[in-house]
Amino acid sequence: MTSFQSRPIAERLLLIVMVTCVLNAILIAVPGYFSHDELDWLNRIQRGQGGWDFGLGDYHSSPFLRVLGAFIISAALRLPLQPFGSHAAMVLLQAVNCCLLYGLVSRFRPDRALAAAVLFAVMPATAFVAGWIAAGFDLLFTLFGLCALLAAVSFWRLGSWMWGVLAVAAFAAALLCKESALTLPLTAFVLAILDSELVEWRRVAVLAVGVVSVAALYLLLRIPALVHNGQTGEGGYGFSNMLAAVWHAIAYLGFPFAVTMPETSGFLDRYTLWIAIPVALHVLLLVLLWARFGFRGPLLYLVGYFIPLLPVLLISKYETQYLYAPGIVTSVALAMVWKRSPLFVVPTAVLALLLVDHSLTVQRNDYTTGGCQTRALETAAAVLPFLKPSDARIIYAPNDTPWWVLARAVFQNPIPLGDQYVFVEFSQHPDGATMRFLPNCGVVLASSGP
Repeated sequence: MTSFQSRPIAERLLLIVMVTCVLNAILIAVPGYFSHDELDWLNRIQRGQGGWDFGLGDYHSSPFLRVLGAFIISAALRLPLQPFGSHAAMVLLQAVNCCLLYGLVSRFRPDRALAAAVLFAVMPATAFVAGWIAAGFDLLFTLFGLCALLAAVSFWRLGSWMWGVLAVAAFAAALLCKESALTLPLTAFVLAILDSELVEWRRVAVLAVGVVSVAALYLLLRIPALVHNGQTGEGGYGFSNMLAAVWHAIAYLGFPFAVTMPETSGFLDRYTLWIAIPVALHVLLLVLLWARFGFRGPLLYLVGYFIPLLPVLLISKYETQYLYAPGIVTSVALAMVWKRSPLFVVPTAVLALLLVDHSLTVQRNDYTTGGCQTRALETAAAVLPFLKPSDARIIYAPNDTPWWVLARAVFQNPIPLGDQYVFVEFSQHPDGATMRFLPNCGVVLASSGP
């Protein structure tokens, strides 16, 4: 570690980028996409519709205001060699986040910064977000959030006033990537408390004025749309209740160590034992933190872990991408808890290896899903010309097929057919279906299926 710290900063960051790309190489090679969002956006790009913001740039009517995040994702989808181009771009952005995390941790514990950066590169939710292009909003708000936190630390440690301007500007950029950025001021406040020996609190107050002003302006523009989303439940973002929030919190605690699950969906539907075991493994990390740092360790961990989750705990669904930012806290905690003692080495190593194994599970699932989706769409496009104009364009997907891949692929997504775009329907009932989905992800005419 000492020799690593003695290297030039550019060399250290380049090494982190290379390690991140190697650890996420499966994601770069995914032969397709994860869901319908990317396909919908690609179709819009090809047809010249929707501009660069995919309809996420209207502060009054859009369900989300993510104009900056949409612009960056749009740029990734316009790169050549799709889908390789967009997947490589997301992994490189993840590498940037790892470098930013290295820089932030270095301000406090330079001896643990490399371990934190590398661990963040292989968090399960990191693999999920980097592999699903449409989840890039979480990656991007975290990117600008880390920039804001780095600038804030420099500013309140009596650095140039330009650091304060940069911190507020980065916070505004994060807000234009995802609404969860509203939690960044809370994270910054916790960080300031940890940095109390070096912090200049008058500068923190100045910084707070700028950040609160930006947040107030954002909420003034967005509150009507956000409340409408919560009340109508559009897209599954309806308000839920406190009991649901508790269950969602359990799912968010358990998923990182649920090594067989590629995403959070269905975590709470499993047997109680299979919910309890991964949650207990996360509790083990809290115990290690308590043993190393006293009560303050697990308390800070839980606060830091759940701050980014505050905006989504009370909505009606729990999803994997929301765990991307909390993955930073887990990475830093594992790096900090390491100690050259069997009582710490063994459990820390086990927890780290479980997270790496889970990340590989997610990556392999993304690869399989991408290949399946590509084959389904290509074979569907091949059989569509054999249908009569009066035939219903319905694909029957039996339960013994990866039907969820097909369902995601065709949801609100037309299939290119010559110079036209044809919508098809997904069904799990054979009645009226003219096409059939096979276990090998191919689509055939219903008359030719078994």
